[in-house]
Amino acid sequence: MDIVWSCLSILLLCTWSIIHLNVPEQTTPRNKREKFMRNCLRLWNKMKWMLFNLLAPEWALGMAVADYRTVSAVEAGFNKMKEKDDVPWTRSHIYLANMGGFTIVFDTQTPSGSQSAEESSGAQTGGYGNSRSQGAADLDLEIRAYLHVWERARNHEVNRHASSRTSQYFGAMNRKVDEMNWSLVSEALREVNLRHFKDSKESRYFLEFYREWAIELTELQFDRWVLDGSQLLLARQLGVITKLPTILEDDVSDKNKGDLFVKVVAVSQIAWFVLQLIVRLVSRIPTSQLEIMTLSFAISTGLTYFWLVEKPKDVQCSIIVPAARYATPREVMRIALAGPMDWSGPGR
Repeated sequence: MDIVWSCLSILLLCTWSIIHLNVPEQTTPRNKREKFMRNCLRLWNKMKWMLFNLLAPEWALGMAVADYRTVSAVEAGFNKMKEKDDVPWTRSHIYLANMGGFTIVFDTQTPSGSQSAEESSGAQTGGYGNSRSQGAADLDLEIRAYLHVWERARNHEVNRHASSRTSQYFGAMNRKVDEMNWSLVSEALREVNLRHFKDSKESRYFLEFYREWAIELTELQFDRWVLDGSQLLLARQLGVITKLPTILEDDVSDKNKGDLFVKVVAVSQIAWFVLQLIVRLVSRIPTSQLEIMTLSFAISTGLTYFWLVEKPKDVQCSIIVPAARYATPREVMRIALAGPMDWSGPGR
């Protein structure tokens, strides 16, 4: 039983401490019941991923490496922009953005969109250039038909009321459909064309992920845009926001609710466990399969800690960024394409 309890304590500490979830859907509870239900939902999400980590610890390690690579892919762009805007910006900021930690907000004072410098200069590369026929910029019939069906669903206001059940149980949603963004998304669905993307890389990406693009596009119909790092950087480059948020690294650390004590205890437990195994191996005392499995969890957790050392944990509220203007239909198309394409629906 000493072996069982020792292994179980390490397994629980490892699988719980490596959970770094995205910022949850922002709601405002109107009574104690809704607040209790919201807390239960957030706790259930953590428990769910804890159980999943028990079944597949290598998945958490793979996601940690993927998060690190995603941040590295846009780090150079953010470094250029932070020097231009003269704001503090670190990898932790980019991690926070990828978690949904920054929300662009539109209101009645937000001016309508105008052409960006890229559009006004006529810098439309035409997607595939001369590699296709005269209809190179036209979409395939299958894609056009799919987007037409998707638009009809939107026109029947399916997405307008998609979050009504969430509002009933967990509090009022902090976002609503914005009429200007609604019209921009509708126009983007109707008029999307390969010429509207920056280059052939974006065009090919759209042709591969047009279904996911349509889902991501509908998330831009609201008065609040929860963007990941790539989308936030593109919104800044296009001028939808005029400056990156001025958030000190200490402020990001303040939002980070990662419990250092829990991690220290976990690492100490792992170190003591490994030492015990080494002593028993030297003494030629046999080890159980449970201990070998626990050792693999410990190694996986240690590597995951390394890759996630700069990622905030348990952030519950996003940072509001006022929009400088509305986007244009072409900008909406590109911002949607810059979003994550490996998820199955809203609710990030």
